[in-house]
Amino acid sequence: MKKYIIAFIIILVVVLGIRELYYFTRPDGSTLEIREAMIEKRIGSGAWKIASECEMDGYLLCGICSDDKNGIAIFESAGNGKYKLYSTQWQKYTGVILTSTIINGEWYNLSWCNNALCEKAVYTYTFADERTEKVAYNIADMNVVIAKKPDADKFSTTVSYYDAEGNEYT
Repeated sequence: MKKYIIAFIIILVVVLGIRELYYFTRPDGSTLEIREAMIEKRIGSGAWKIASECEMDGYLLCGICSDDKNGIAIFESAGNGKYKLYSTQWQKYTGVILTSTIINGEWYNLSWCNNALCEKAVYTYTFADERTEKVAYNIADMNVVIAKKPDADKFSTTVSYYDAEGNEYT
């Protein structure tokens, strides 16, 4: 009986040791370089860079790009300056990327355009009754645009980005 107890204790110590080793060696998202590596591991297909970051309610919203793709990555705070990768959305570079997410129970539309010349983003919401609503955002800082979704069951969303001369990017 004593042999079984000793064997059980040894196995328990080994399992707990492996768990702790895993916990302390996994990426913690505490630096830009670590967050980029986390994105690259999740998406693959190229060297991903974070071009912009902004914070919202404990989440980091990142505009990301690679050689021929752009996207949005969201990191959730894990406390003490550490972050875990919450979600990613990307596409072949065709201009503006538009996605939706839930942050702290609220729905948001997120968009980003990998174009340093843009100064304004305009969201156009078209509702079931065919009325439209436009909302403009100043994006001179080139951060991800965060737009709270409208209170409607059925609507569509488009977004256009504009430079200082009024040229449109969609």
